[in-house]
Amino acid sequence: MSNYINCQLNVEGTAVRLEELKNSIIINYENHYDVNLNHLTNGKDGVINYELLESREIYNENMLPLADTLCDFEFDFRGNKTFYEWVSHSRFAHTTLWVDDEWERVNLENNRLTVNFTAAWTAPIIEIMLGSKLYPDLKFRLSFADISDGFEHNTIEGMNGEFKEVIRTFNN
Repeated sequence: MSNYINCQLNVEGTAVRLEELKNSIIINYENHYDVNLNHLTNGKDGVINYELLESREIYNENMLPLADTLCDFEFDFRGNKTFYEWVSHSRFAHTTLWVDDEWERVNLENNRLTVNFTAAWTAPIIEIMLGSKLYPDLKFRLSFADISDGFEHNTIEGMNGEFKEVIRTFNN
């Protein structure tokens, strides 16, 4: 059974930029919505460290060199102490996402976009961090909790690829 991760994405910025972001990641239907973060990766498959990139043990021209793309930070999650340690050698983007009726929420007001969704296996950390490079003027905060495995939780926030772990959880 896969781990189910409840996620809440909060993004702050100007109303125009938030509407642009919302339109790129939310697919509206008559009675519900879906979340698609593929746009945030700008066609990239994920991040990879230089050792693997140079050795070509795992090679994909759509992988970005980790150290050139995203900054390291303290990240105490699932036995890891830093973000680079969590990434280990490589992390792919394109996390499987869906919206649970009980957890459904999209709200855009007061220069803040809030989107709730559920992910399989891991939170879409890479997608959010890469997306922050596409929208460098917006402040991203992703809170996530593993609801199927001990309710591990964490929150990261940042702008333009530079993130930090914060002591904060979901907004009401």
